[in-house]
Amino acid sequence: MRSASEWSWIQPHKGVITDFSVFLEKPDCRFQDVGGCEEALRVMRKVKLYLTDDPAFQEWGPVIPSGILLVGKPGVGKTLSVRALAGEINRPVYAPPPTAFLDMWAGNTEKNILGMWKAAEKNAPAVIFIDEIDGFCSRRTSGGSEGSNWYNRAVVTVLHLLSNIREAPARVVLIGATNRIEDIDEAFLRPGRFDEIVTIHRPDVRALAQIWLIELARAEQRALRVDFLSEQLRRAIRCDRREWVETHTAEGAADSSGLMAVARLCEEKEFTGADVGAILRGVIDNRVLATSEMGVNLGPITPEDIRIQAELYERPQGLDDSCRVS
Repeated sequence: MRSASEWSWIQPHKGVITDFSVFLEKPDCRFQDVGGCEEALRVMRKVKLYLTDDPAFQEWGPVIPSGILLVGKPGVGKTLSVRALAGEINRPVYAPPPTAFLDMWAGNTEKNILGMWKAAEKNAPAVIFIDEIDGFCSRRTSGGSEGSNWYNRAVVTVLHLLSNIREAPARVVLIGATNRIEDIDEAFLRPGRFDEIVTIHRPDVRALAQIWLIELARAEQRALRVDFLSEQLRRAIRCDRREWVETHTAEGAADSSGLMAVARLCEEKEFTGADVGAILRGVIDNRVLATSEMGVNLGPITPEDIRIQAELYERPQGLDDSCRVS
């Protein structure tokens, strides 16, 4: 249960948000920390140029994105792509839950939506990220009930803001994420609203190999143990990532690290980046518990440890793409 201080961003008994800074999330990664998601990263790079007023953006004058919609199953990297964008521009992201705007009193929902925009404009360049946006921009209803009219007005408010974002002097971009695009009101999918609709698919073996290299490197960086990883894994994560993947996915290529076998297993089981993080957490947890509870040193993490954990791993229902090792 929330304490009274945790609700300080809402005016008592009025349901109006007064402090949007509570929704700010600081950047914790960069584009180089994302494996796969190539199309999403291409769009994020364009947004970066716009938000940072890059000379190339000025010279060529591409269309300013009103909004970006990331579509994909849970765990494929939608949230991670936005976090990477935040890291690239070195700015926090406004990431309110969809329900934060909603209030039963007439007009308050619209006030909260407008207030979010004003706060972002005041601190521009800024990104507003709404995960599971289908819960907030779903299809409008008919019937004229008080509830449907209230919700329809909220949807119209967001549509109006998206339609006018290009004319706004401040550099603000709205990014939404969903795994249920069929539930989103069709008006959001027309040109001038969500201009970029990017589908992020489950990672293939190449992307999974990249993700393993990224997550192993980040895990080793956190650990104090010198021999955290086996020698073959240490060599792999110290190579140029893209070059390593290109070399080891070539036909007939040998793989002394054993990582490609793990990546292929993960592809067969339709795992995502979130699953990779969960598998590695399991491997690390086994080491911690063996040392702490049984006094047993299991030694460095090996490819075989990872393979066994991947074989045993069952993907939890509802695992989302914010779940990572880091």
